[in-house]
Amino acid sequence: MAPPPGLAAPAPPGVPPPERPIRVKAETKVDFPDEMAVRVLDVKMPFASMVVFMVKWALASIPALIILIVIGMLAKTALETLTSSEKKPVSTQLSPPQDKDAALQAAAAAGRVVTGMSSDQVLAAWGSPSDTSVSDVGNVKVELWTYARTALHPPRMVTLTNGTVTAVTGEK
Repeated sequence: MAPPPGLAAPAPPGVPPPERPIRVKAETKVDFPDEMAVRVLDVKMPFASMVVFMVKWALASIPALIILIVIGMLAKTALETLTSSEKKPVSTQLSPPQDKDAALQAAAAAGRVVTGMSSDQVLAAWGSPSDTSVSDVGNVKVELWTYARTALHPPRMVTLTNGTVTAVTGEK
């Protein structure tokens, strides 16, 4: 007599029957004793449609990958910036006063007046002014030196605050 459908065949003569019969069902679910059940499903789809589906999925994942890479790069830059220990010595950040004085002396010798010069350097560059005006406001002394027009220069004015040039007009 044949076993009913879905049941395993009887054991051959001389082999004891298993404690629990192994059954194979029509839906391809297999029961194994003391093991996890395995279900096999077949995707019924034409090959060309499967390829198109996989290509679309791959293309859709590219922008997400780019976004993740950009976020990673930004995070790396932020961490590097926050943990940077590069510090410049103070001597390289500020120019020494000797260089500034030398530059101002060179400008005065060339006949130019620039901000930061002293009144003596202005006198050396342009000479005495044709007119001066002085005003004191609290602890601040403001002088306006006016130089008359000459054949070589238009009218020029120099503003000195506490003896240092703060503005020059009429200079090219």
